[in-house]
Amino acid sequence: MLLTEKIHKDTIIVPLIGVNRSTAIQELLNRLVELKYLTASIKLFSFIEAMESELSSTTGRGVAFPHSISKEINNLVCVLGISKEGILYGENDVHPCHIILLSLSPIDKVDIHRKFISKFRLLLSDSNLKDKIIHSNSAIILESIISNWETKDLEEEV
Repeated sequence: MLLTEKIHKDTIIVPLIGVNRSTAIQELLNRLVELKYLTASIKLFSFIEAMESELSSTTGRGVAFPHSISKEINNLVCVLGISKEGILYGENDVHPCHIILLSLSPIDKVDIHRKFISKFRLLLSDSNLKDKIIHSNSAIILESIISNWETKDLEEEV
């Protein structure tokens, strides 16, 4: 699965307006409602917030991967938010969070997000690319950065 199959100009929010974990997650869910992946986000938001309160999805270094399942979707759905200033995501976070990739899996494929997130982490392992992502000015530019990396990655595999 290609990153650009799930992360594209419509599913990227730059800049993320949310100022904390809750407002950022709600903003990401609202985008999925706007795109008609979801009909509402109230219950899903409450579920994700409860999970985040128990165990934060931050990985350190300014990145978070909140995740949930949803009975409304049939395939993996992702939305990416970028905050240049960074937000205070978790209570114990040392660094502000700049990159939040929210993923939703269908009920019958609860682990489908794992491979996708692993590939996204590989992209972020390049510190220059990560910096470009954080400082992108538009969803189109960010989509291009991801697409170019993915094309290069595929060419190296051949």
